[in-house]
Amino acid sequence: MGLNTLQSIANFGDALFFYSLSDSYRWWKMMFKCGSWMAFFGLALGVMAGCDSGPPIEDVTGVVTLDGKPLPDIRVLFQPQNQDPELAGTGSYGLTDNDGKFVLKLSDSDRDGAVVGVHTVILSDKLTEGPEESDAGDIGKGPRSRIPYKYNASPPTYEVKRGEENRAKIELTSRRS
Repeated sequence: MGLNTLQSIANFGDALFFYSLSDSYRWWKMMFKCGSWMAFFGLALGVMAGCDSGPPIEDVTGVVTLDGKPLPDIRVLFQPQNQDPELAGTGSYGLTDNDGKFVLKLSDSDRDGAVVGVHTVILSDKLTEGPEESDAGDIGKGPRSRIPYKYNASPPTYEVKRGEENRAKIELTSRRS
């Protein structure tokens, strides 16, 4: 092959490349001119919306009281009761402040909220937790939990509702009933 032949092939390749670009340009120009871009954009949005197909989440705040008084330093865990795999979700947690108030966060992210549906509410007293589980046999020597035992045996429930303000009032009583 001579030099002229190689230059001809190279020029032909360049021409094909620019032709394909111009052809692509014409296709996009036609798409925008005909309004088809709206259909394309709508389809793309529909596909992207399907990517976030988790269970519905709502913000949840609340307060924990014992005999009408705020209960600080209580760990609050909401565990969904839903058995439907399409609506099942991860639990949520929070910690009460000095006024007994808490804000729930999803366990698997930093996002506030809880899965819509009925939840079992599990409470634990942060003040009775040791630094770590111990093999030293010190069980029972720490402070007594402020949460009455009956709430461990039969935990309360709360329904997180879609589209509503979810303010959980967890009112504990120390009396036996």
